[in-house]
Amino acid sequence: MGVSHKVDGRVGQELTTSPALPPAPIRVELERVLSSRTFRVASGQKNLLRFVVEEALADRGHLLKEYPIGVEVFHRGESFDPRINAIVRLEARKLRSRLAKYYELEGTGDPICIEIPKGAYVPVFRELNGSSPSHSSKAHVDLPESKVRGSKASEPPLELLVPPRAPEEFSIVVLPFINRCNDEESECFTDGLTDELTIALGRIPWLRLTARTSAFRFKGADIDIRGIGRYLNVRVVIEGSVRKYGRRLRIAVQANETKNGCRLWSESYDRELDDPLQVQQEVALLVTEALTYRVFPEAHSNLGTGFAGATTSVRHPKAYESLAAGRNFYNRHTPGDFETAIHYFERAIACDPYFARPYVELAKSFVMLPFVKAARISDLAFQIKLNASRALELDDNLGEAHAALAIPMIHEGDWEAAGRQFRKGIELTPGDASTRTWYGTYLLNIGRGEEAMLEGQKALELDPRSPLMVCYYAKTFYYLRRFDEAIEHQRRALALDPDLAMSHIFLGLASVHKGSYARGIAELERGRLLMNDAVHARAHVAYTHAAMGNRERATEILNAFLHEFRSDSFPALAVAEVYIGLGDKEQAFEWLHRAIDQKDWIVFLKCDPLFDRLRPDPRFATLLRRANVK
Repeated sequence: MGVSHKVDGRVGQELTTSPALPPAPIRVELERVLSSRTFRVASGQKNLLRFVVEEALADRGHLLKEYPIGVEVFHRGESFDPRINAIVRLEARKLRSRLAKYYELEGTGDPICIEIPKGAYVPVFRELNGSSPSHSSKAHVDLPESKVRGSKASEPPLELLVPPRAPEEFSIVVLPFINRCNDEESECFTDGLTDELTIALGRIPWLRLTARTSAFRFKGADIDIRGIGRYLNVRVVIEGSVRKYGRRLRIAVQANETKNGCRLWSESYDRELDDPLQVQQEVALLVTEALTYRVFPEAHSNLGTGFAGATTSVRHPKAYESLAAGRNFYNRHTPGDFETAIHYFERAIACDPYFARPYVELAKSFVMLPFVKAARISDLAFQIKLNASRALELDDNLGEAHAALAIPMIHEGDWEAAGRQFRKGIELTPGDASTRTWYGTYLLNIGRGEEAMLEGQKALELDPRSPLMVCYYAKTFYYLRRFDEAIEHQRRALALDPDLAMSHIFLGLASVHKGSYARGIAELERGRLLMNDAVHARAHVAYTHAAMGNRERATEILNAFLHEFRSDSFPALAVAEVYIGLGDKEQAFEWLHRAIDQKDWIVFLKCDPLFDRLRPDPRFATLLRRANVK
C-alpha cells in the first residue's frame, strides 16, 4: 500500500518509497531526465544529478557531502572550502527546482521520480503507482488541472485563484525564449532577452502582462498555446528563440492568439554579437513597438504605447548573472536567502555600477529583512532610500524603486507621501505584481481593507501561479479577519511551494485566531524551522502557547527575548506580542510604544488581529496617534 506524497505536477497519485528498486529502471529514468528539454543546457546540474544517483546506487550515499561533490563534480581542487564557496549548495537548489519543473511538465507520465530532499544530497527514488511508463504524456489539455499539487486524495484539486473569466483584450504573457545554441552562455543571453522584453512591456499602462515568475514555470515545456491561455487567462502569448552562427545571432519572435492557437505576428532579427546586452535592449524595444502596433492596433492608435524606454541597461554579463541569482534567493523569503540575495545584488552593482535594477532589488531586500529577522531599522531605512534613489537616478521609470522609497516615508510616519510613492510606482509599472501587494499592505495599514483586497486580486491576476502572490493575497483575508478564506488560500500557496515559510506562518495564525490551536502551533513551528528560528516566528509560537494556556513555554521564550533585546536592533514588537498572549496589557502597551520609537514599519496597528484585545482600551488610540496612522 503506497503512502500519499506530494510530487510536483502529480494529481492525486500514490507514491511508494522503494529502497529496493533495482538499479536498471532508476538508470533508465536518470537518462530520461538528463535527455529532456528541461535539462538540455544545464550541464552543471546534469553532472551533479548523474553523480549523486550513481553514488547512491553504489551504496556510497553516506559520502555525498559538499566537499567531495565540489571536488569531483565541479573540479574545485583539494583547496575547495564549502564554507567560503557555495557552488554546491547553489547548484543543488537549482537542481531541485529543475527536477520539480521536469516532473510538473515533461515527466508527468514517468514510472519513477528522482528527488533530492532539501538539506541533503542523497537522492530518493519513488515509484509512481498507477502511472503509465509512457513518456509521451503532455500537459496540453487543461493546465489548471495538470499542474495541481495536492497532499491528500480527498482534497479538491487546486483551481485558478481568481474567478475565471474571459481574457482581457489587452492581456499578454512572454514565455521564456528558447535557447537553440545548446550552451550555458547563450542560456544566460536568452533569459536576459526574455527579461528585457518583459520589463519593456510591463511599462505599458493599458497592457496586462503576466509576471515573470508565472511565465517562467513554462520554461522548457512543450505545451499547447490554448492551454497556456486558459491557465494564465491571457489573450496573447509571445514566444521566441535564439540561434547563434559564429558571431551572429538570429532572434525569432512570434505572437499567438490563445483562443484559436493562430499566429498574429512574427519577425526575426539578425544582429552581431559584439555587445550582447545592447542587442537584448534593442530587440526588446523593437518587439514592444511592433506588438503594440500590429497586435493591439486599436489600443495603439487610441492610447499610444505609454512606454518610456529604459535609460540604462546592464553592460557586464556577470552583473546580469548575479542579478538573476539574487532574484532566485530573494523569492525564497527566508532570513538566510535574503542575505544571500543581498550578496548577489551587491556583486552585480560591483560588476556594473551603472546598472539600475540591482539597486532596486537591493532596496526591496532591505524592506523585507525586518519581517524575517532582528534588524537595525534605522540603518535599513537609510539603505532603502540610498539604493532606491540611486536606481531612479539611473532610470527614473523604475516603478519598483518608487514603491521602495515609500517604506522610509512610513518609517518617518509620513503616510500620505508614502501613498503617493506607491501610486507613482504603479503608474510607471502597472504590470508589477509585487508593487501592488506592497500597496495593498499599505492600504490595510490605513484602514482601507476593501481597496487592499482589490490590489491583491490585481497582483494575483498578474502573477497567478506565484506562491508568494497567493500568500500575499491570503494575508489580506487574514488581516480582514476572514480566517476561513485565509486558510483556504494559504493552503493553495503551499500546494505551489510546500516550503514557503510565510504561508506556514499565516496559515498557523489564521488557525489560531479561529481557535484551532493544535493545527496553528504545528504550522507556526514549521514556519519557524523554515525561517531558521527567526524572531517574529518565535514570537508567534510564544503567543500561541500563551493562548493555549501553556504559560511556562511562553514565558521561557519571553525571557529569552528580554535577554536578547537591544533597543537599536531587536524588535520590541516581538516582546509586545508575547505579553499580549499572556494577557499583560500594561507591558504590552509599554513594548508597543517602544516599537513605535523604533519606527518599525511592520507594526500593523490598524489591521492586525493580534491587537484586537487592546483596541477597546483608550491607550490604543494614543498608539495610533503616535504612529500617525489616520
